[in-house]
Amino acid sequence: MAVAIKIDRAKLVECTLGVVCQEENGAYVAYVPALDLSSHGASPDDAVKAVAEASKIFIEELIQMRTVEQVLIELGWRKSPDADPRFPYIPPHLVAFYSQPVKIACHA
Repeated sequence: MAVAIKIDRAKLVECTLGVVCQEENGAYVAYVPALDLSSHGASPDDAVKAVAEASKIFIEELIQMRTVEQVLIELGWRKSPDADPRFPYIPPHLVAFYSQPVKIACHA
């Protein structure tokens, strides 16, 4: 699942980010690893819409605070000469999702 956000109404730079969505206690949590950001909703679609809006606001705040490059580089993004020069950052790609069994010691 991916979410597309448009940054700054005047510039309309579009960025597509990978999203992981999971059910937790009857609600759904959507997580954007590229921004280390999550949100929730009553359905998977609601959760993805909420995290898309949160992602847009987060990036707009980075632009306003003039910390875009510092924060995005720390999150694994990279600058690219091939990207839109108004927002020349490329997010890390969500390549795969794995379920991994883990043995945990029980304290009984």
